[in-house]
Order: sequence, then C-alpha cells, then structure tokens
Amino acid sequence: RINILRLGIVREPGKNPADRWVYGKLADGILVNAQSIRQVLLRAPFVRPERVRVVYNGVDVAEIQQMARKEQPEARLFPVQLVSVGLLSWRKGYDLLLRGFARALQRWPGPEKPGLVIVGDGPDAEAIRHLAQELKLGRHVRFLGARRNPFPVVAASDAFVLVSRNEGVPNAMLEAMALGKPVLVTDAGGTAEVIRQRQNGILVEPDEHALASSVLEVLQDVGLREKLGREAKQTVLKRFTLERMAEEILRFCEEVRWRRSAS
Repeated sequence: RINILRLGIVREPGKNPADRWVYGKLADGILVNAQSIRQVLLRAPFVRPERVRVVYNGVDVAEIQQMARKEQPEARLFPVQLVSVGLLSWRKGYDLLLRGFARALQRWPGPEKPGLVIVGDGPDAEAIRHLAQELKLGRHVRFLGARRNPFPVVAASDAFVLVSRNEGVPNAMLEAMALGKPVLVTDAGGTAEVIRQRQNGILVEPDEHALASSVLEVLQDVGLREKLGREAKQTVLKRFTLERMAEEILRFCEEVRWRRSAS
C-alpha cells in the first residue's frame, strides 16, 4: 500500500514532529495543484523534491455545460451581474470583495447599478452578510446559499470574481472559465499559473480600490468580456480537463508504486 497526500492550498510544513512524519516519512508521494504550493513545500528540508508532483485541477466541461442549461428561477437577478462561488470564509476574501464592489457602485456612471450574486455557505457566512449590510449593499448583493448546481447562475452572469487570500487552482474559477465567463481573481497560490493577464482573465490586486477599477472595466466593456470569456474557455479545454488530470494522477501513482517497490 502507498500513501499519497494531496494539497489544494499553499501550506508550509512546520518544524514539529507531526509535520516531519507526515510530509517526510508517511507520504510516499504528495500531489499539489499548483507550482506555488510545491515551491513552499520544498522549503522544508524533510520534503524530498521527487515525491512532490504538480497536477493541475481538471473539470468536466461537458457536464458543467449540461448542468448550466437547467432552469433556475434566481439565475439572473440584475441587469448587469457579477457572481462569486465559494466557501464563505475570510480566506476567500469576501470582505475585500464586498468593499471593492461597494466602491465600484459609487463610481458606476448610470442609474441601473450592477449586482453581485454570491453562491455558497461557510463558517463566516453570518459575518460576511453583516458586512454587506454595514456597507449598505442590501439592494445590490444577493446571497443564494449553497447550491448543488451553481452553474445556471454562473452562466447567467456577466463575469465571475474570486479574491482569495490563499488558493491553489480553484475549481470554481475553472468552472466559470469552462462556461466562457471572464474571471477576475487575485494572484493567490496558483491562479497566476492559469491566468494570462488581460488575455484569458484579469489578475487583480488584493486592494479594494484596484478591485473596483477592474470590476468597472470588465462590467462596462462588452468586447473585453467576450474576448476574455472565449480565451478562458479555450484555456480550460486545452489544459484543465478532467481527463488530463486523471491521466496525470494515475501516472504519478504508478511512479510512486515503482519507486516504493524498488527501495
């Protein structure tokens, strides 16, 4: 039997005996979904480079598209709509998102303001909703809670946003890209390994003023949204399919098994 550990966010091993045992001895192999995670792991002297493999996340594009076609009554809620899908936690940067969106609303030129739809639930959901009230965003932000099928909402929206403080390569971002949506994401973890700035998405600074500017630009420029969305979808089809991910994981498992038997 072999032991393979999989990490999805940046996590630096500590100097305690437990981390030394798990990362250095127990794990025959470590799968990570971003080069940035691998680089942080290798700072620890007890993590052996040959045991750590980057396998990027993959998504089932056909299944996502099929699920997105199912009707949902609350899919389109605003004339111009920004959507975020994820765990409602501070790690996901929802405080930054709400503050940045509030500034974007202040600068919006027309009377029909855009709206933000947030799909998900989590440990900080109540505090995040309270912050939206403090910022007087009640009419412009809708919290839909967790949904088994968020794709109709994403498909009905004009752009996707995720401003995490720590990530690997988030599936929610790849799923939005698979639906041809322009994505705005922070350079956290592995997102910059996917997004080519202003070609297939927008990398935003973790700053509410910069975020507001990026939101305004993408929501006001239809041509830019269409270009980014097309390139985003092609990126997923070429590099981030479920089939490619499965093949690479299987290959790594076989390499680990061979190395274990040869030792």
